[in-house]
Amino acid sequence: MTFSAQLVCAQDSVGTKKINGQVLIQYKVGKGEGLNAICRKYNVKKEEVLTANPGMKETLNIGQIILIPTRASLQPPPQKVHSTPTLVNETHAEANADKHTEQPPTDTRKRPDSYTVKAGETLYKICTLFDLDEAEVKKWNNMTDDNLKEGQVLRLKQVNTPSLPPPVLPAKKDSVKNPVANQSSAEPHPMATSINITEREENGMARWFLDDEMSGGKLLAIHKTAPIGTIIKITNKLNGKSVFVRVVGTLPDTDVNKNILIKISRTTAEKIGMRDELTQVKLNYSLE
Repeated sequence: MTFSAQLVCAQDSVGTKKINGQVLIQYKVGKGEGLNAICRKYNVKKEEVLTANPGMKETLNIGQIILIPTRASLQPPPQKVHSTPTLVNETHAEANADKHTEQPPTDTRKRPDSYTVKAGETLYKICTLFDLDEAEVKKWNNMTDDNLKEGQVLRLKQVNTPSLPPPVLPAKKDSVKNPVANQSSAEPHPMATSINITEREENGMARWFLDDEMSGGKLLAIHKTAPIGTIIKITNKLNGKSVFVRVVGTLPDTDVNKNILIKISRTTAEKIGMRDELTQVKLNYSLE
């Protein structure tokens, strides 16, 4: 009777229920509570709660009543008096060993960035060990289910990857109609005029690549509409300096590039005397 009274008074419980001789706590889910947090609150495993609630999903709703198995209902009947002290000592030693193994780090700053999965370990056990939310760990590792493999490396922290500039596509030899495309000179020359060529002039903002490896010290650019292989004369409107660049890729039409007319290599920026990452330029080029 004393044990039943303690169960009814458990925090946030609404009573108890006895099924097949087992006493279960009836728990009402509160706002913002997840299955993992409730399991830690009552010191039970998630698998035990799911077994006690057939057909229940891991995602809980506010006000939902779930059954929580008690420690007494999960443990086997107590040993008779004649059981040997050796077995009792071994049982307590194993329990203490499991408690020590599943002890989460008290300081989250000491949590490792990654963890290598050992044989037999589950996502639930690892998240419990490091006091992590399963949904977040799955998100950090692009996981679609809870399945793990021995030797798999899990990220235990969110990794903030810096945004990379858009890739620059290499110019195809067949697509470059300018005869100087195969020359070894770092600075291209203007295309020769012909009867069927249209001259274009554009004015707008130019930005240089933040990554020098994308240009290799050459005079290159990516443009929104000019075909790959086009030779463009770019003029810095602040000082009048000009240089010819070759288009090697298409500038993506994104919000980031909304007000950008052309992106140029750092070498090109130095040739036209750009002092800032952005500057006003004039473009002149020919199209067939």
